[in-house]
Amino acid sequence: MKKLLSAAYIVNFQILLLYQDEQPRIFDFREKLKDNLGDFEDLKDEKNFKSYKILKDWNTIEWENGYDISPEILYNSSKPAVVSRVV
Repeated sequence: MKKLLSAAYIVNFQILLLYQDEQPRIFDFREKLKDNLGDFEDLKDEKNFKSYKILKDWNTIEWENGYDISPEILYNSSKPAVVSRVV
């Protein structure tokens, strides 16, 4: 598994992930929002969703409420991002 270097909120519950030596990827949380998140229902609020941090030792992200995603699911659920360069 490549090392997660950065994660940036894009829009509409999507996060741009940058892995070491890898094409950028987009993790789309919208599908998960349809589920009952139990104690983590507050992630359905965009303000709360944006309050994540990278857990470098675990190679994933975690939200302030303690919710995290396994590194494998985070990577495998994300899709390669199409990035264009503006000059």
